[in-house]
Amino acid sequence: SMLPEDHLLRASLPVHWSEETLASAKCTALEVAADSSYFAREEAVSDIVSQLQETHYLDGLFEEDDLKALAHAALDVVQTRSCQLESSDGAQWGPPLHVVAPIFDFFNHASSVGGGDGYANVSFQLEGDWLVVRARQQIDESEEVLLDYGVHARPQWNCLNHYGFVPASRDVDEDEQYSEEEGNDENVAEVFIAGSRFEVGPSFVPVEMVEASVIAIAEEQGSITDQTLSDTTSIAFDDFGDASLLTPDVAIPIAKRLSEVAFQLILEPGAEEETKGHDEAEDITASEVVTAKLAANLRWSQFNVLLSCAAAMREYAAEDFE
Repeated sequence: SMLPEDHLLRASLPVHWSEETLASAKCTALEVAADSSYFAREEAVSDIVSQLQETHYLDGLFEEDDLKALAHAALDVVQTRSCQLESSDGAQWGPPLHVVAPIFDFFNHASSVGGGDGYANVSFQLEGDWLVVRARQQIDESEEVLLDYGVHARPQWNCLNHYGFVPASRDVDEDEQYSEEEGNDENVAEVFIAGSRFEVGPSFVPVEMVEASVIAIAEEQGSITDQTLSDTTSIAFDDFGDASLLTPDVAIPIAKRLSEVAFQLILEPGAEEETKGHDEAEDITASEVVTAKLAANLRWSQFNVLLSCAAAMREYAAEDFE
C-alpha cells in the first residue's frame, strides 16, 4: 500500500493524542482544536458504526470495538488526504466540497503566498466535472510539484491538527514582509500577555497585543490613567510602523516577553523525562516517536517565529531611537 500504516497515521493526528502529549506541544490553540476534533470525530464514528450495524452484512464478523477502530482508520485517511475544491466560476452551493482524489492526494504542500523555490508551483480547481491542476510558474523536469492545501494548512497548529504534519517555516526577507491583514497567517506563534492570548508573526504583532502591553506596563509602573485607556482605543497600526502606542518603551518589553516565551518552548516538556531509565527508553514505540517528533516540530516552529518577531521589535525600537 502507498498509504501510511494505520498506527503511524493515527499517531500523527492530535485528535488521538493523550493529554500529556498535547500539553508537550505547548500550544493552547492546538489543545482546543484537538478537543473540538475529538468530539466531532466521536460523533462521526458513532454514526458510521450504527449504519454498518444496520446493514447486517457484518454480523458476526466484527465486534463493536473493531468497527470503531475501522471507522477511525477510514476517517484518518479521509481527513489527511481530502482537499477543499473551488469551482472555476467561483460558484458554491451548500458547504465547501471536500474530495479524496486518487493520485492528486500524493502532492505535497507548500505555501502559495509567493513564488519561486519552496513555494506552491501549481494551483487546482474544479472545472465542470474535472479536477484541474495548472502550473503557476515554470516547472523543471526534475522539480517536485507542490500545491497549497488551503485554509486547513495554516497556521502551523491547524495544519498539524488537520493533516498530521507541521509545515516547514520559511525565512522572510525584507522584500517579502507581510502582515496579518494580508491573510498570510501560516507562520504564527502564540504568546500570553496580561492573561490574554495573542498570535504574532515573524514581522507583525496584533494591535490588541500592543494595547494590552501598554496597559500592563502602565499598571506595573503605577501610572495607568483614564488617558492611557483612551489612547489604546485610537491606535493607528501597520506592521511596526506608524503605531502611536508602539514606542521603544513598549516595543522592548514586548520583545523581551517574546524571547522568554520562545526559550520556554525549547525546554524539555517535563523533568520526569530526564529520569527515565534505559529499559524504559527501549520500550518507546514507533507511534510515540511520531507524536513526540511532531510536538517538538511545532514547538520549534513557534520558537523561530517568536525569535524573529522579537528581533524585528528590537530593530524597530532601535530605529525609533535614532
